Amino acid sequence: MNKPTKMADMKPANMSAEEWDVRVDLAAVYRLLAHNGWDDVIYNHSAMRVPGEPRMFLMKRHELLYTEVTASNLVKVNMDQDLDEKSGVNRPGFTLHGGVLQAREDVNCSVHVHTNNGMAIGALKGGLRMISQHAIRFYKRIGYHPYEGITEDFAERERINKDLGKNRAMILNHHGLLTVGKTARESFVLMKALLDAIDIQLKLEATKGELTEIPDAICAKTAEQYEHHDSGAAAPTGRPICGFSMASIRATGIKRCHEAVSRHASVFSRALSRDPGEMRRRRNIALKSCRAGFRVSFRSAALRCIRPGHEAPTPTSRNRGLPRA
Repeated sequence: MNKPTKMADMKPANMSAEEWDVRVDLAAVYRLLAHNGWDDVIYNHSAMRVPGEPRMFLMKRHELLYTEVTASNLVKVNMDQDLDEKSGVNRPGFTLHGGVLQAREDVNCSVHVHTNNGMAIGALKGGLRMISQHAIRFYKRIGYHPYEGITEDFAERERINKDLGKNRAMILNHHGLLTVGKTARESFVLMKALLDAIDIQLKLEATKGELTEIPDAICAKTAEQYEHHDSGAAAPTGRPICGFSMASIRATGIKRCHEAVSRHASVFSRALSRDPGEMRRRRNIALKSCRAGFRVSFRSAALRCIRPGHEAPTPTSRNRGLPRA
């Protein structure tokens, strides 16, 4: 009988546990972007600062598809160097993410996509409109950067950072979208919210009907509510949410996530060899159990696809699953 493989067992001996954790998280981001159809063949990137090494960050190896990214094949680079494809990384991606991480010490992860809707919103003079709850998360909290061509010139870094400011999201006109956060989870959730807001706006504008803008006062209030929820801070009233501290809620959620995945991991292994339908059913059960724990961590998402004896995908594979080491 196969035993479930633990993520900790796959960590290279010469790597810190903290670096391995963020590698797993970033690989999960790449796989989740591909799963949602937000990848662009081998282009556009996401990046993560290395814990304990603030001038180093991780990004995808240039020639790999998003579905081929794993925790162990991410490239660690120095943001102060001048790198290009000869170093195994994409020059525009290195320029964009390295520049943002240099300028924003509060940011550990950045996500960048080239979706059609992202480019479309960047061509509209009005930009993002406050016509949905998803959009309000970015009320007066989103930057705009004019198109200057492919971002391979280091001189553009200063202008990008100026336009981003202290915001957690930016629309790069005619180019794509950027979200930043303290964690991979935060950056990914922000990107999903931004893409949902854009999708809603473009669909509504396509109707040619008269749209109702949400009043500024409501936008300001709701945006502040989002900030409290996103940061895990106490509610604006000063009271802990639901009588519990967010730290205790997060700890409980993560524990339940790991318990749920561990409980079903051995079942996944057995089901794989017999009944793919059963595997999917069991995985859905595990996911529901995770959601009951308040929060699905990227770690649990990555754990779902780790199986004993399963090799890391090669550049010729086309597996669209979540990240393996």
